[in-house]
Amino acid sequence: MEGPAINIAWCKGCGICVAFCPRKALHLVGEKCTVDPVRCVLCGLCELYCPDLAITVDPEAVKRRTSEKSGKSGSSGTAAPPGRPGKSGKADHPGKETRHGL
Repeated sequence: MEGPAINIAWCKGCGICVAFCPRKALHLVGEKCTVDPVRCVLCGLCELYCPDLAITVDPEAVKRRTSEKSGKSGSSGTAAPPGRPGKSGKADHPGKETRHGL
């Protein structure tokens, strides 16, 4: 299991990342942050809220974790939501057009 990378030299042990972690995967050990990769779901909140930029979530790790959970090997699943324009630029609902640039 992978978790976020923590740059220990930059971590000041403020605990903000610990407070925002929804899975309680981050802990302060001494004055530095550590991660439990088994509990971590790679949501990225720790990286977002770290004021010292000491935490980095690898986007490739997120992709791997997502594909493992869904059982897919690389399908991006990027279908347009209903009512939103797809590749043709028109809405999925017949008789309605989508206007862009307004």
